[in-house]
Amino acid sequence: MTRDADELSFELSVHPRGFWLSVILQVAGSDDLQLVIDTGSPVSSLSEGVLSALLADGLLTPTGESYAASPIYRLSRLSVEGQAFPDTDVHRGNRATLLRIDGVLGLDFLYKFGRISFETDKMRLTLTP
Repeated sequence: MTRDADELSFELSVHPRGFWLSVILQVAGSDDLQLVIDTGSPVSSLSEGVLSALLADGLLTPTGESYAASPIYRLSRLSVEGQAFPDTDVHRGNRATLLRIDGVLGLDFLYKFGRISFETDKMRLTLTP
């Protein structure tokens, strides 16, 4: 299979806290975040602790918008398996905090792509604009 230059393709893993598919993102080349892919979540979110740490490190930019009275921030300087990963808008997610996970990539992120394919035998997600 030949990949388009603008495709993003990476391996998913099963999150250790539950039977969820997740991706490990590098933030600013150093911090790792393990985010669960959640098609049942309308918006992407981070746990309270992760959001606070990224804010303190200056890695989140306020967008001026909110979701359910929670400010939305832009998370940028992301990569996965050496590939640039799109900037992602996130808010503080109660569910991520309660489940003790770093965060969730929701439908708002997935809707950035025209085609999403998942190779179950390889645990590989490919996102095409």
